[in-house]
Amino acid sequence: MSPNRLRVGVVGLGIGQAHLLAYVLDPDRFEVVAIAEPDRERRDRGAADWGVPAVPSLDDLLNFELDVVDLCTPPALHEQQCLTVLESGRHVICEKPLVATLGALERLEAAEVAATG
Repeated sequence: MSPNRLRVGVVGLGIGQAHLLAYVLDPDRFEVVAIAEPDRERRDRGAADWGVPAVPSLDDLLNFELDVVDLCTPPALHEQQCLTVLESGRHVICEKPLVATLGALERLEAAEVAATG
């Protein structure tokens, strides 16, 4: 395994299951550290299926040492969740659509610039 693997956290275990599979199939590049899912049954099943800690929220997920957070959540949550991840100093991957308005996109761009200098 490469020492340069990205430590990934995934939020949302709907389409997030497909993302998890892609990460697990490339262990030289990715290490899935933890998953977040608000639904308790899905969360418990995800922890058992993927063998990683599962927590109920993005805020809980950010307590782990992560390089990247992959947001596989409903579109209405994307803007705030992306801002939260960027403000935490991590990279973010987000399911489409990223956001619904130009104003929201501009806010994300400003947060990304602020986070990276």
